[in-house]
Formats: sequence, C-alpha cells, structure tokens
Amino acid sequence: MKTQQNEFVIIGPNHINTLGLIRSLGENGVKPYVIIFDSSNNFVSSSRYIKKSWIVNPCAADVLNAFHEISLDHTNDKPFIVPSSDMAVKILDVNYNLLRDNFFLPNCNYKQGEILKRMDKYIMCETAAKADLNVPKGILVNINRQSYCFRIKEELTQNQIQFPIIIKALSELDKNSISICRTEHELKAYMKNLNEQDSPFFIQEYIIIEEEFGISGYSYHDGNSIFVNIPGIIHKIRRSKIALGSTTYAKITPYDIDYPIDGFINYLNAIKYTGIFDIEMIRDNKGRFYFIEINYRNGAYGYAYLKAGDNLPLGYACLVKNGGVYENKRIKEKYLINDISDLQNVKDRSISFFKYLKDYLSSNVHLLFNLKDIKPFIYKLIMR
Repeated sequence: MKTQQNEFVIIGPNHINTLGLIRSLGENGVKPYVIIFDSSNNFVSSSRYIKKSWIVNPCAADVLNAFHEISLDHTNDKPFIVPSSDMAVKILDVNYNLLRDNFFLPNCNYKQGEILKRMDKYIMCETAAKADLNVPKGILVNINRQSYCFRIKEELTQNQIQFPIIIKALSELDKNSISICRTEHELKAYMKNLNEQDSPFFIQEYIIIEEEFGISGYSYHDGNSIFVNIPGIIHKIRRSKIALGSTTYAKITPYDIDYPIDGFINYLNAIKYTGIFDIEMIRDNKGRFYFIEINYRNGAYGYAYLKAGDNLPLGYACLVKNGGVYENKRIKEKYLINDISDLQNVKDRSISFFKYLKDYLSSNVHLLFNLKDIKPFIYKLIMR
C-alpha cells in the first residue's frame, strides 16, 4: 500500500486500541504522530513506532494545540487523523471545520457535528432500520415521573416489547450506562433513581445472545457514491469483563456469516460516512442476526486485521487517495487474544488458567505482547 507520502495522527486514550493502530502503521514503515489523553499509567507512548507524541487533557484547546504543532512539523501531504475512542471522535467532529484544511479526518457528508448526531443510539437504530438492517425493537423515553409507569408500559405493549428489557443511555460516550430490567418491578426501581433533569434514554427488547460479531472496515463517500471495504469479521469467543461489547479472545475470518453486507453499505451511504468503522452484531438462539451499534472509529481488535492480511488505517488512506479504489485482500483465519485483560475471565472463574494458557499459546495475534515492540507490554505489567 503506497501511502508513505501521507503521514498519520493517532488520537485516543492510553488503550490497546491506540497501540494497535500505532503498530498497524509502524510495522509497515509508517511512524505516526500520537496524541494520548492523560493517563497516570501510560504504556502506549513507549512504543518504538511513534514519530512524536503528546500527552494532553481530552479538551479541545490542548488537542488543537497538538494538531497545530503537527501541521507545522509535517512536510508532506495532509496527514490522516485516525481516532481510537468515542471521545476522540467527538473532539474531531466538533472541530472539523478547523481541521479539515490541514488533515484528512472522519466525517459524515463533510459537515461538522454530523457524526456526533449519528452517535445517538436512537438515531443510529432508526437509520439502521431504514437501511434494511435487522434491529431490536425499541422506544425512546423522556423522563416524566407523574406518568412514567403507565406510559412506558403502554409504549412497550404497543411496540410488542416484552420483559426483560435493556436500557441504554443515548450517547455513544456513555457505553457503560446499560441496565437490564427483567420485570416491571425492576423498571420501577430503576426509574426511582432518576431525576426529571436526566437525559432521555433508549429501551430495547433484550435479545438472548448466541454469538457476537465485530465487523470492521472503512468507507469513502465522494459526495455522490459510497465505496466500502469490509475485509473480514471478528467472531467474539470471550467477552470483556470491563469494556461492554468488547472481546478478550476471538477469531478473525473472511466475512462468513449468512447476512448480506448490503445493509451496512446502505447505512454508510445514508450518512455519507468517510472513515474507519466497527459494527457490533449479534445472533440470537433462533439464528436471527441483529444490528446493535456502529462505532465511527477503529475497534479494539483492529490490529488483528493486519496479522490476518489487511491493514485498516493504510487501507482507509488508499481508499480516500485513490477515489474509492482499494486493494481487496484475502483475510486469513487467525485467533486473537488481549493478553492481560483475558486474565479477568480466569479471576472470575469463567475459564480455568489452563484454558487461558492453552488459548494464549495457540493465538496468532497478541494485542499487547509483541517481541518487536516489547516496551508497552513491560510497562503495562509494571503499572498494573
């Protein structure tokens, strides 16, 4: 992939996702600029593949100062900015007009603030349904103490939603604000802890999950047409105990599920999205697939695509620079493990240590341990 004439900026937290993007570029001879949000236990910045790094408060002023320095420092064409967290996406989106002349960055229809609108879970699911993706039934709830019990129960009945239900905050920035209410009594107890000043929330039917998937790729909208590459799919085998929706042990394969990709392309075209994306899908115990959400950024396991035969940040850059033309590479099946985070499954007795060790030794992709870039792993162990 010939993208050496453009440089890259990775922005995000002190997290495995940020490190994976750095390594995806560094192992291909491209050392990125890296903007890391404040962390007392920083391990990402010790990577050997970083050209120059900044540790900043995740506020617009500090981040924009770093971008200003980068714009003065780089000597080639406009750098590509690749975010590794929802907060990073928000910062880029609300400052899109300030950055667009000097950088390539993710966007919807080349407009400031559009991605932030699309991070609303209710709007997200509405858009997905219109794009012919199968979405769990749901309702938007505004808090009104005097009528909440009757009104919510009535709306659930009208929309044929039965208990148990799942309650989510609307914002993608509040991923861990999720509750499951199995009865009307539990819903009442949940509501008692809310204030009328609290934000609206989203209620969906609870789907019994048989399998979870992560579908990563990149797209480019030229103003008229959408160009999308989905090189493979992540089959999540073990869930993260800390980061909801994420995985600590999984398999990456070519796209091999019985669900057409047309709906994903329709969705991305509807919002005119340019950037890397990560879609969460599930399959229930009756074999039905459901769209859960889309992240407008690289997924935590994005580095696995490099080891399986593709490269998300470089592929995205090629797609944009070549006007929608990309190299369609064949993904090979690999197993990936988040070395330290997966130990939580041992601690919680979800798996035995011997099972962990067996999977660790047989995994082709280690999201943290890397002999060619060992310092982040050492720093992470020391700082635990």
